[in-house]
Amino acid sequence: MTQKSTKIATSKSQQLIEDNKALMSQIAILKTQLEESSVNGLGNYIANTMTNWEDIYYHEDNVTGGDNDGWRSVDTMDFHKRIMLERMIGHYEYWLPKQSDRESKAKYFADRYKAEYSSDSELSRNNFMGAVARYKGDHMLTTLMNAELANLKDTYVAQFNRSYSSLKVTAIDGDLPSDVAALMKEMDSMDAANDKPMLSEISYKKEVSS
Repeated sequence: MTQKSTKIATSKSQQLIEDNKALMSQIAILKTQLEESSVNGLGNYIANTMTNWEDIYYHEDNVTGGDNDGWRSVDTMDFHKRIMLERMIGHYEYWLPKQSDRESKAKYFADRYKAEYSSDSELSRNNFMGAVARYKGDHMLTTLMNAELANLKDTYVAQFNRSYSSLKVTAIDGDLPSDVAALMKEMDSMDAANDKPMLSEISYKKEVSS
């Protein structure tokens, strides 16, 4: 290997090390956010802060002469709280599938560099460490987003006594052709197979610490 090639390899190795440090820092931040989410949660924060109870006098029954008029204790932020929760639920429902795709791609490269790992190659080691760090970061972000979405939905039910989702149910009318039904069944089987993890978090810790 020439001196120039050695310098290039060393530079790439140092860059990978710096990238790994940045990823580990990101993972540490995500861990803290996940711990806070499990205790508090964005939904709980919105419900507790977007609140303003006031005593308001209502005039509602001037025609029939009923007794619906009077003072009521009302949360004047109730409408804005509902809109905020719905928008945040929609935000996470939109971005979660995209984040899951990012995690799947990161997992692919973590598996790939694990299979290609060679103890004689520093570049191989750095590639593996970097891929696992990226996968762990994306995995934790997906976990955090799922936790926040669940908290937002639970808070919505607790506040308004009904559920909410921004996703529209798509129904397929009529009987499916046999070939289409078979293809959908095959896709379901493939999805079920993909749900089985190939790299556990325990294995990450062992590989990274070794």
